Amino acid sequence: MLVVENESRAREAVTLLRRVGLDQIAGWLDGGMHAWSVAGLPVDHVPQISAHELNTLSKNRPNPFILDVRGSLSMNLSISTAPSICLRRIPENPWRDTERRTVHIICNSGHRSSLASSVLKQHGFKEVINVAGGMTAFSAAGLIDACPTCTAPHLPASKESHQSK
Repeated sequence: MLVVENESRAREAVTLLRRVGLDQIAGWLDGGMHAWSVAGLPVDHVPQISAHELNTLSKNRPNPFILDVRGSLSMNLSISTAPSICLRRIPENPWRDTERRTVHIICNSGHRSSLASSVLKQHGFKEVINVAGGMTAFSAAGLIDACPTCTAPHLPASKESHQSK
């Protein structure tokens, strides 16, 4: 079931979900979350954590459970302790013993991990936190090496490098 504001957004979401192997869409919520809330129905949310917060957490608490849901094309960089899983395999839940642990979900940008967070909660995980900005944020914050894909070497050099030539 999709929670979107209108049919156009539902069609767009279906296309994006099919690209990652999720194609059993039951329908969409007309009016989105506003309509749901106004009807007095229960709501839940997935908290967000920044790259800096997760980095600090990793230093202060040994081995937080971090799950990497990036596609194979965006796996240039990784957090060494994070197992990786394809988004469509999440319902199989190979981490049965971790349902009571806090799970930090990361992807390349934070979009796929948001979806994965919802899927994990749907399958019994209670404490799920999305890493906002994903690996792109880790790289931008200088917490890991720059991603060779994200640095886009084919783009024009910065203003400073043009002036020094």
